Amino acid sequence: KIMAYSTKTQVRASTGFTDTTKITDAYVDIKIGAADDIINGKIRNRFVIPLAVSGTALVAFPSLITELSIQIATSMLYEDQFGEEVAGSGIDGGKLYDSAMKKLDQISSGKIMLMNSSGVLLDQAAVSNPSFIPTDAGTEDGTTPRRFSMTDQF
Repeated sequence: KIMAYSTKTQVRASTGFTDTTKITDAYVDIKIGAADDIINGKIRNRFVIPLAVSGTALVAFPSLITELSIQIATSMLYEDQFGEEVAGSGIDGGKLYDSAMKKLDQISSGKIMLMNSSGVLLDQAAVSNPSFIPTDAGTEDGTTPRRFSMTDQF
């Protein structure tokens, strides 16, 4: 199992939901799991999941990933408890969620790169780092003739 990017304590501090009778730890864990699934789904084409450096899974995650996990879990809890926005309160689960999604899109597109605490870039997924780029003259193994070209019309 992949280690969670954030903790119940961090999410409870963010939300202010300290009453474990009304909002149980198990419920907060579900929201953290959902938040982490969203993060993994958004960045899996850019970085290896679980997040790793040189093939070794991280035990401490980049602070941005932890913050995004807290932000997404918080937004889900706010929306469950209050709806999307509570007028005049400053609590807006929808805005928190949208803000996190924008950052995840920047990570996914490569505008924001993730590094470990030593400044080493995390392992990139193969789809974001191809071993070759097809050309008009090339083939995957270099010997098989092409069966079609980019100018063929079907």
